[in-house]
Parts: sequence; structure tokens; C-alpha cells
Amino acid sequence: MRKKLLRVIGVTVLILILCSCGSSDGEVLFEEENYVGSINSDIYHYPECKWANKIKEYNEVWFSSIEDAENEGYRSCHTCNP
Repeated sequence: MRKKLLRVIGVTVLILILCSCGSSDGEVLFEEENYVGSINSDIYHYPECKWANKIKEYNEVWFSSIEDAENEGYRSCHTCNP
């Protein structure tokens, strides 16, 4: 759990750094990843979901929006209801 929390904090810091380095026309260079799924299933979750925490890091698939996840054939988790 601590490792996951440290990773989330690290990603948040990275997002803040990269977003502050946008191009001169205001374009954001980094898109936040808000939903996670597994390469072994067709379900996406909020990162805090108890089922998302069971996904091994090397099996994670990240999505920036619900539309992205659903376009890849994933459906929402019935536990966390993203």
C-alpha cells in the first residue's frame, strides 16, 4: 500500500512539473491518467478501487478518460463505478 501511495505522489508531482512546462501556445504536454484497467480483463477502475490495487504493475493499462477506456473495449467496474 505504501509503495502504491508513493507512486501516486510521484506521478502527481510529475504531472505538476510537466503541466507547468506547456508549449507557448498553452498546449499541455502531459495527459493525466485517471482510470486503470488490466491487460487480463475488460474492466476499468478508479486507481483507489480495491480491485485496481490488485492489478500487478506490469499488467496495468491507464486511460485518461472513460471514453478512452470504453473505446478500447473496457467497461466500468461495478464496485467503484467510475
